Amino acid sequence: MTRPDPSPAAPPPAPWLPALALGGAAAIAYALLQGERRHEFDLYWILPRLAAGELDLPRHPLALPCIEALTRVMPGGSLLERWQLACALATAAAVTMYTLAAFAVRRDRRQALVVGAVTAVLPATVHFATCAEMHGVFQPFAAAALWQLGRIAGEPAAGWRWPSAAGLGLLTGLATSVHATGALLVPLAVVWLVSVAWRASWRRAGLAVFALVVAHAAVVGAVGWLVLPAGEPAAAAAQWQWLLSQGGGLGALPAMVAGEWLWPFLPVSVLWLLALGGRERRLAVGFAGVLAAYLGVSQLLLVFPGIGYEFHESGAYLLPLGCVAAGLAVATLPAALRPWLVVLAALVTVVDLVLAPATPIRREFGRVAAARLRAGERLLVADDGQFDGAFDAVFAAAALRARLGELLGVPQFVLEVRQRVGLGVDAGALALWFHPQVAGRATVVTDAALAELRAFGGVFAELVDRALPALFAFVRVDEGPPGPDGLHGVRLQPR
Repeated sequence: MTRPDPSPAAPPPAPWLPALALGGAAAIAYALLQGERRHEFDLYWILPRLAAGELDLPRHPLALPCIEALTRVMPGGSLLERWQLACALATAAAVTMYTLAAFAVRRDRRQALVVGAVTAVLPATVHFATCAEMHGVFQPFAAAALWQLGRIAGEPAAGWRWPSAAGLGLLTGLATSVHATGALLVPLAVVWLVSVAWRASWRRAGLAVFALVVAHAAVVGAVGWLVLPAGEPAAAAAQWQWLLSQGGGLGALPAMVAGEWLWPFLPVSVLWLLALGGRERRLAVGFAGVLAAYLGVSQLLLVFPGIGYEFHESGAYLLPLGCVAAGLAVATLPAALRPWLVVLAALVTVVDLVLAPATPIRREFGRVAAARLRAGERLLVADDGQFDGAFDAVFAAAALRARLGELLGVPQFVLEVRQRVGLGVDAGALALWFHPQVAGRATVVTDAALAELRAFGGVFAELVDRALPALFAFVRVDEGPPGPDGLHGVRLQPR
């Protein structure tokens, strides 16, 4: 998405059919790529809440209702599979809207289709179109806001009308209600409108920005009031409280930028910089400021002081910027090179899929693990497919779902220790977490989990090698087939 050419005499019609065809092709590709790829930890608490009909989530008040509504109309499969399919179709709809947004700004059908195609095959786009996550459902809301922004920015500023800007605020408010990062669309829109209004009608631009902000705030407030039950904090308050409660800091900044922007949106995450030296310089400078704001929020939420870049969200928080960066890159490159940008982005995505393949889910392990939970024990398992296998088996048995809190993967355990206790805790105190008088039940730890804890080093290696053997006898547990598909580990028996 880039600045329009000044007042084209006879703009071509919007490429509705090509944009819909592109979205349809994306939907087929995303559906074919559906597999067992899973993203971070949200899945494991959202699925039980969806199954129980518990849809209240103040930070993202429309997220669970939207996911629940979409899974109801998706064909066949488990709840998880229907959620994945919903993400695929929602992202495909977003691709269509990204294409129309690019056309609204530039009035160039070919450029718009290239922008839509590039955005469709970026690693971040494909990732969230092929796994079950809130951001797959969020994408069409963000794309609709960018489309409306493109329609406004594609007109001379002297002709802007406040109802159009208020409509933009309505869409950014809905996007923010689906996921709180939608609030970052507001500064993106303001920067874009101000850049387009340069030396034009500042009065109308100011009125447009005012209407945008007021409508956005009104929608966020109204959605929270309508959706959330009495007694829950308002959506905006919950979002700010969560943001301000995070640690932040400048540690691991390069790793975060690489993990959340450079790689997930390659090649446009780099090529948009070419616009700084061309006719799109002013918009590129504004985009640089918006990108810095997005990365600042990502740093605050994903990096913990003294711990580092702990949450790897694969560009989730920056998804709307992929289309904008693609627009700047496409407008700057020579026409002959633009189609190759699609090829290059697709190649990066193929490499991403090869380097980060879906972890095979250990179904047989899950069956045995579910029996252990049913018998009243607690499990600490490895992150090599053991956890997903156990989670799926327990979730599939409605009578066992209440025991999901007794199933923990090593990454979750390590994160909880680092966040809630800190690394100042000694291994002896940490070992007490496994004692039946503290936990309320005995704990079984798989051999793979012990090896994974040891690999984290520090207090976790000391826990495995010194503290646990001092406090517990290791009673062997060997059930199921040999190898990683069986449950092989130790039951911690207090000495």
